[in-house]
Amino acid sequence: MMEAVINLSVCIVAFISVLTDVMSAESCTQINSCSCRTESSNFVLNLRPLSNPSNPSLVATDSKGGYKYIYNPCDPMTVCNTGGGETDIAVCQQDNAATPKKYCAGKETGSLFQGDLKAGTLSMKFECIGGDPQHTKRTTIIQVVCGNKNELEFVKDDSPKTGNIGIYVLKLTTQYACINGGESGGLSTGSVLLLIFFIVLIIYLVGGVLFMKFMRGASGVEMVPNLELWKGLPSLIKDGFVFVSKGCKANTTYSQI
Repeated sequence: MMEAVINLSVCIVAFISVLTDVMSAESCTQINSCSCRTESSNFVLNLRPLSNPSNPSLVATDSKGGYKYIYNPCDPMTVCNTGGGETDIAVCQQDNAATPKKYCAGKETGSLFQGDLKAGTLSMKFECIGGDPQHTKRTTIIQVVCGNKNELEFVKDDSPKTGNIGIYVLKLTTQYACINGGESGGLSTGSVLLLIFFIVLIIYLVGGVLFMKFMRGASGVEMVPNLELWKGLPSLIKDGFVFVSKGCKANTTYSQI
């Protein structure tokens, strides 16, 4: 009977561990091209304060490739005349020529939020098919992280060596991605569960020792409540993990019967 209880307990602990990871995730549900709402904390990441269509302030430089990348959240920028007739431009790629050529590297429409804000894996994806004869498809992925500044950095050019495809990775550090203004959002679900567990454990041990000493007259190691259980706990835990590895299904083979 006790072994079955331990097996069930291990299964419950494993389930809580998985559930904690799921509950502590901060995936962001997209609201529009520049904002999303986290599922667990209900925090809204809104980049609209960074929008300045006529004079975008978020610029990243690829010194090696010879390009600048200009990003304007929320509103299509008005300073990216590609000559190809593209509109609704969110990300503009510009070379370093004396008379710079500009390319649409992502449109506001069709943008996509993906990843986990708290884990630092949140990103925005923008795509644009150019108006050039080759109809070059450019994709810009902007990683979004919390920070005290509002700054765009070039990360890498991930474009394939062949084909009319460009893939560019940038990183946006911004205060608007900081939950609760960049301060800790309080204890996570996992931390709360662990805190409750250890509080209950301490109450159990202290209360058990006092009960065994004053009510049962025990002394020394005999004051530990449920001593025999604790002595056999290592082997029971081992059996519990074996039980979990088998999908929490009891082994009812004839040899065990």
